[in-house]
Amino acid sequence: MDVNGEGPVFKSGDVYLEESVNQISFTAPDTYEQKVISIRSTFPWNNQDIDPMGLINSSFYEPKVEAFISPLAPNAFQFYKYEYQGFFEEGSHVIFKIKVIPRHNNQQLMSGFLYIVDKLWCLHSADVSITMFFGSMNYKTIYSPVKSNSWLPVSHQFFVDASLLGMHATFKYSGSV
Repeated sequence: MDVNGEGPVFKSGDVYLEESVNQISFTAPDTYEQKVISIRSTFPWNNQDIDPMGLINSSFYEPKVEAFISPLAPNAFQFYKYEYQGFFEEGSHVIFKIKVIPRHNNQQLMSGFLYIVDKLWCLHSADVSITMFFGSMNYKTIYSPVKSNSWLPVSHQFFVDASLLGMHATFKYSGSV
């Protein structure tokens, strides 16, 4: 608390960490259940309102990823241009690298790269950025086959770089399933 008892005090250079172990179950097409098994935090307040599960539970295959227009949305060609950037091989799969370019300067649009598995036409991974009024957010997710030819997201990383009213903060989140 500050000297007036009105909230947490943040100091330049301080690092805060929160770790949690969660049990997550998914039922197709879009039902997630989350149970927190354990949590440890060095934040100076009870920050249970900070929950990246909204982005983790969202899907690039849906029209929106939270408030952002997915580059795979049915109407995505209205919002994005795409450029083939090459391919690489991973095991027996060929992975295409596709650059995603917003057609407009809009805070709901992403830029970056999608990686698509040849012949299966599913996501291998995504590395996209979103520019917002306070800064930028980079979102990386990796998909992996969990069953024969069924790929689901197994890793998520978020990096937020924010500046607002003379204050600067960075936020990093990593999660694996």
